Amino acid sequence: FSFLLFALGKLLLHQTNIISPYVADSQFPHSNSVDANFEELNANSASNKTPDSDAEQAVIFVPTKPEETPKWASLNNTEKALIYIEWAERKLKNEDRLTAAQYYGKAFEHDAKLADNPTHAYNLIQCLSWGHANAMPVIRAFPTPAVVDALMQRMNEPGASGAARARELIVQTGNGHLLDWAGYALADLRAAETCEEKTAAALKLKKLGDERAIPDLEQLRGSKLKLIFNGKCGKREADDALSAIAARRGK
Repeated sequence: FSFLLFALGKLLLHQTNIISPYVADSQFPHSNSVDANFEELNANSASNKTPDSDAEQAVIFVPTKPEETPKWASLNNTEKALIYIEWAERKLKNEDRLTAAQYYGKAFEHDAKLADNPTHAYNLIQCLSWGHANAMPVIRAFPTPAVVDALMQRMNEPGASGAARARELIVQTGNGHLLDWAGYALADLRAAETCEEKTAAALKLKKLGDERAIPDLEQLRGSKLKLIFNGKCGKREADDALSAIAARRGK
């Protein structure tokens, strides 16, 4: 009996020393500890997150036209005019010449003195190409010396359409006396390619009677040999123009 008790005690002692195949969480965390780590990370992020600032929550207002400038109603005419000038220059830089001309007109309406500024006048005249529909009425309304000077300069710059509109505006604003009409007619004769263009230029030169046109009119009249090959295009008009010039010279 004593032997049986001894054997039973050994067996119980042996079972308590067997290593369990399941390790306690405190000794080796199981996979659920990963979720715990994420929960802790999220908790830390939430605690460190600050509310959006007023600047982030505020909506930034960007004007889409000069009249939307803050406190526009409280500005005086000169201040409004300068804002229109700023917008006009911005539109001109972006090649929106139609809108630029409109804003220059608004600026001059608020302060007419700005129309006599050489820079503003020159920029307005540059709108005579793509923005001529808005530019021409503004130029007619504000034909200041600076605007007229810019028109004269535009006639000598590239762009035939813009140059022709500039010449037209000079006449319409009562400054036709500033133009070298004989010089323009002579340039037309030299550039003429058709018989009709040559005849029209010769008729202008006949009326103007400018001696500078004599060599070109003599060339248009031509020699007898030239008439055989090229016909009589412009010959009579050239003769008449030369006679008119000679009459003015007292010959």
